[in-house]
Amino acid sequence: MKYSFFPLLFLFQTFCFAQKGLKTISLKETTRIETALAADNMEGRRAFTPGNEKAAAFIADEFQKIGLKKWNE
Repeated sequence: MKYSFFPLLFLFQTFCFAQKGLKTISLKETTRIETALAADNMEGRRAFTPGNEKAAAFIADEFQKIGLKKWNE
């Protein structure tokens, strides 16, 4: 694959550590997230495309699952 997801995963982990009481993300979980974002059904992640919207929704769901709160809440 041409693009690297390491910056995204670093950002994801940074948000995890920024909130108190959250555990470190495991290798298995990191692999699951990376695989999901790299999957063909995400249809690429170019800006303003349906694939980008799917990836953004996936990331938002993942953040919600681990208990991250929105900035304005």
